[in-house]
Amino acid sequence: MLKRASLGMLVFIGLALVSACGSASQPQSETIKIGFFGPLTGASASDGNNAMHAAKLAVDQANANQTVPGKTFELVVYDDQLEPNQAITVAQKLVTEDKVRAVIGGSYSSTTRAAAPIFQQAGIPMLAAYATHPEVTKTGSMIFRVIYITTVQGKALAQYATTKLNYRNFHVLNINNDYGRSVTEAFTKTAIANQSTIVSTSEYASDTSDFSSQIATIKSKPADALVLIGYYAQSADIIKQVRQAGITLPIIGSDGLDSPSLVKLGGSDVEGVILATDFSRNDPRAMVQNFIREFRNAYNIDPDVVASSTYDATNLLIDAFKRSPNSSSSTIRDTLAATQTFEGVTGVIAFTPEREVNKTVLFVQIERGDFIFLDKLDPSQLR
Repeated sequence: MLKRASLGMLVFIGLALVSACGSASQPQSETIKIGFFGPLTGASASDGNNAMHAAKLAVDQANANQTVPGKTFELVVYDDQLEPNQAITVAQKLVTEDKVRAVIGGSYSSTTRAAAPIFQQAGIPMLAAYATHPEVTKTGSMIFRVIYITTVQGKALAQYATTKLNYRNFHVLNINNDYGRSVTEAFTKTAIANQSTIVSTSEYASDTSDFSSQIATIKSKPADALVLIGYYAQSADIIKQVRQAGITLPIIGSDGLDSPSLVKLGGSDVEGVILATDFSRNDPRAMVQNFIREFRNAYNIDPDVVASSTYDATNLLIDAFKRSPNSSSSTIRDTLAATQTFEGVTGVIAFTPEREVNKTVLFVQIERGDFIFLDKLDPSQLR
């Protein structure tokens, strides 16, 4: 009995050793932390949450499909509350406490500009998904952007309005932040260069709800179109008040209006509004239609410009981990900088030496509540 017991014990130990050796030979999965910050509460929560949903969808898909063998991605999310000081606090936490390898900036220009120096100093690459102010990437070599800058958008809006729509006289209303002022400046310069006139301009604060004084100016001075440079919530209010005042001017908007929430808030008053964007829901490519379907299935809403740009930014970052010889932040930065042919749902991403993209600006029109593709302007068409 003793011999049998000893033999059995040896067999057990042998099997255990074989099992242990087999387990040791299996590659261990490395968890890569990716930071995310955006306005998840407050007036801009719709944009922030759409961006977060898109980043999460991309991460979940990469993990489920084992896009990068041996690596699992974890999205570390913070609410910046659309406050620059809060964005700084969040950035510091991502660097010092969470030890992220890279960051997706799912926020606007003001907060992104505040957070970017923290990541630059820490040597952690950040991809700005939809912060368009030119100064964002000028922070330093670690900061990238996957959407066109405000100056490109402003030029495109003016070029399209004057050469495609043949408008010559404009009222301009813009939000009084980095984004609104920068787009407006570029629009104004290009419109004037194209022999057009800015009939009136007016800035408004982010908490403005009564636009009666601006509407009085619009009614008193004839023009061909009203240009709105801001975000969906206030723009819906402006459009409703403009239409209720009996003003039937065509309305052209910046990409900050590209949200299903504009239609939800504005109703029939936003019919016919034309917007600049980098995302076309009518793009027949399978990857675009799959993204729209899977985003809708996951969150019961349709994706918009911030969601599509954030989805591309996250997938591009994951692809950089796949292409890189190692997972260090500095190597990922170099791999991102070398990107020239990444195909995303918003188009092909190719970085310039300044870590910007030469991306086509698309134009869509709201028809029966849908965003219908109208036209596009390539960078070479902008002057």
